[in-house]
Amino acid sequence: MDARVMRKAFLELLIRKGSLKIAPSVNELFTFKSGRKSPNFITTGGLTDGESLSVLKNAYATQIYSLLKEQKIEDFEFIFGPAYKGISLACLACEGLYEIYGIDKRYIYDRKEEKDYGVSKEKLFVGAEYFKPGSRILLIDDVITTGGTKLDALEKLSALGEQRWSGS
Repeated sequence: MDARVMRKAFLELLIRKGSLKIAPSVNELFTFKSGRKSPNFITTGGLTDGESLSVLKNAYATQIYSLLKEQKIEDFEFIFGPAYKGISLACLACEGLYEIYGIDKRYIYDRKEEKDYGVSKEKLFVGAEYFKPGSRILLIDDVITTGGTKLDALEKLSALGEQRWSGS
């Protein structure tokens, strides 16, 4: 699957499903959680139907495959999706990588609150029982503004032990 074709299909989906929002005027900009103002806003929160999930799966898998092929990111063992919206994206990306390209990866996601029972690695992260020190992780999420969520995730993931990050 061609990455440019997939990006176009993804953009068309965002427009058709109303997930790409454009501010009506420069006086009515969107305000993000960070306080930053923007003339546009994309939300994947409304992309919960089968068609949308299929396009998301294909878009994320194709983009990741493209980045691997072009050596813009290093190979990895896990895809990490921060709670909450990143969880479904990590799942879909893993499924898409396997379905389209035959690449089998695992996903990990964090819990908002630590469990007080169970296996120690699983108290903070689902999927962590397969994590080995030195494993490489690809972090994906639906948006980046200040990078605060990503920095919080990196700090939280340090509880797993040594890891390496795949990315550019």
